[in-house]
Amino acid sequence: MKDIYAYKYEDNLYLNITNRCSNDCVFCVRQGGSFSGQSLWLKKEPASNEVIEAIKSFDPKSYGQIVFCGYGESTYRIDSVLEVSMYIKNELGKTIRLNTNGLGNLINKRNIIPELIHAVDIISVSLNQHNAEKYNKVSRSVYGERAFDEIIDFTKKSKEAGFITQMSIVACIPKDDIEKCKDLCAELGIELRVRGQI
Repeated sequence: MKDIYAYKYEDNLYLNITNRCSNDCVFCVRQGGSFSGQSLWLKKEPASNEVIEAIKSFDPKSYGQIVFCGYGESTYRIDSVLEVSMYIKNELGKTIRLNTNGLGNLINKRNIIPELIHAVDIISVSLNQHNAEKYNKVSRSVYGERAFDEIIDFTKKSKEAGFITQMSIVACIPKDDIEKCKDLCAELGIELRVRGQI
C-alpha cells in the first residue's frame, strides 16, 4: 500500500511526514486504529520533494490551511518542515499550521521557535491535561513529567514570538479536567480547542 504524505480533513490539507513521536498518548489513532479508513503509518519518511509532490496532487489552493499533522511529531523533521513550508509560502501563499506536542525543543536539543518564524503561521500545542501528573498518564512521554512544563514553556515562547498560538485537548478526557484546562489556557492567554482524536 502506498504511503500517504498528504490527506484532506474537513477544509484543510494535512501533511504526514513521520511516524516518530516522543509521546504514546492513550487516545491516539496510532493505537491500532486508522483515520477515515486509511492508515497513515509510513514505511519510510518522505523527502521534502515527495511531500511537495503529494501537495500538488491535490488542489491546494482550495484548502483553508495546510497543516503539519500525521501519525508522528513533525518537529522530529524540522528541516523538512522548513523546506516544505517555503514551497507553500512562495508558491501557494497558504496559511500554515503546525500541530505539535510542544516538545520540539527537547527533541532537537535547541530552541526551534526562531527557525519557525518565517515557516508557519499558527502553532497548536497538544495540552491533553492540566498538570504534569495527569499529562504524563495520558501522554506517556519519553520525557516523563518534565514534558508538561516544557509544553507550557514552548507555548509561551510561541506566543511571545508572534505566532497565532493555540492549545488543544481531546474531548474524551473527563469534563472536570476539560474545565481545568480551560482555566489554565485563560491564565496563559491562549485559545483552547476541544477536538476529536486527530
